[in-house]
Amino acid sequence: MKVLGCEKCNLNYVTIIKRIIILHLVKSLTLLPIILTLYGCTHSVKVEPNVERIERTWYDPSKIKVKVGYFISDEFRNLEVVTPAGGGDSIRYSPYKDIETAYQKMLSNVFESVSKLNYPVNETTLRNEGIKYVISPTIVTNSKSYSQIYLPPTDFTVDLTSNIRDASGKLIASPRLIGKGQAQFSEYTKGHALAGERAMEDALQKTQTALFETKFDDLVSTPKSGSIAQKNNHSDKSGSGFVVSPNTIVTNSHVVDNCSKILIRQRTFETLATVLASTQRDDLALLSIPKGLQITVPIRQVAVLGEDVMLAGYPLPGLLSSDLIVTSGQVNSLAGIGNDPTLLQISAPIQPGNSGGPLVDKSGGIVGVVVSKLNVAGLANITGDIAQNVNFAIKPEILRLFLDANQVPYNTASLGAKHEGTEIAQHARLFTVQVICTH
Repeated sequence: MKVLGCEKCNLNYVTIIKRIIILHLVKSLTLLPIILTLYGCTHSVKVEPNVERIERTWYDPSKIKVKVGYFISDEFRNLEVVTPAGGGDSIRYSPYKDIETAYQKMLSNVFESVSKLNYPVNETTLRNEGIKYVISPTIVTNSKSYSQIYLPPTDFTVDLTSNIRDASGKLIASPRLIGKGQAQFSEYTKGHALAGERAMEDALQKTQTALFETKFDDLVSTPKSGSIAQKNNHSDKSGSGFVVSPNTIVTNSHVVDNCSKILIRQRTFETLATVLASTQRDDLALLSIPKGLQITVPIRQVAVLGEDVMLAGYPLPGLLSSDLIVTSGQVNSLAGIGNDPTLLQISAPIQPGNSGGPLVDKSGGIVGVVVSKLNVAGLANITGDIAQNVNFAIKPEILRLFLDANQVPYNTASLGAKHEGTEIAQHARLFTVQVICTH
């Protein structure tokens, strides 16, 4: 990314040095007119994201098997935007033209087939060409610099909305993501729009994840009044679960015991489930849903004492966030209360609603099923002390035995390359569900 031109001055290293000298040596306002002659330029730059960085992540599912088209009007493609830079300067760029190649690459990472639409296409043409959705981006950008002498912006923001319409033109989803990028003065020689490039890449990567999480098959229909979209009443109880095989969910047996109806919820997706199998001895249950959740997660053979883990689920529904909530901890023991060999002791906090949720290792595999926490009040009556962070999960080998006994196919995993907590959380959002039981 290079500075292509300036309307009022030619910025180069000599100009930068002059600015630094002036800022340090000016002692009176008599030199103010000279200072102003060196400030106030508008520089043309490109904020093109690096296409090679727009890749599928390790936790992305298979591509969505639909054909989509994307459309950017000539008016937007030729739109020029001016935002602040440092030293009183500003930058001019074309956000739609700069992002287009990387935007198409991002869509190709998500969908099986992507076509560029050069002009608005009617419903008949879209259907004849097999295009199910048309996606049009809307971009709002801003920039700033904390430096009085540094031309390129040190901070850049990209507000990217992807407007998704069906062939009839009906808007069915519009995920909006904010990308942020920063650059330091020491990086000046690498390019004048690094912050903008990084913000574009951040917005695209976040959009890619959001598109994978969008349940396209369910966007075209709206739940009817009185359907499964109704709010829970006081007779409901809630837990968590995870997809272990396509449209097959694992949770705790006690979460789904004696339910008249079981609802599976994951953000905007909802469907009813039936119980395939259940064991009170190991507190495990298998649920089946008709469609919608193909993203599965591999299961470890055994846990390792002391390893870091993340707990994912939907605790305290109606009180905390309706989105996925994660907590972190460690495997503290390879046995439960009274040396129970079927359980792990973990330090990750557990709340009501976490039961049945996945315990995920640093590689993104399942290392346990959340089941219970210590009765702190009861223990305090016996010991006179309050125990902290003593919680339990069903061992992965017990889970695998349960799946094998019920002939459920699943993927296996070992503790491989470790990932950042943010990546693990994004990964968990794809396969973790809320399980709501109505009596």
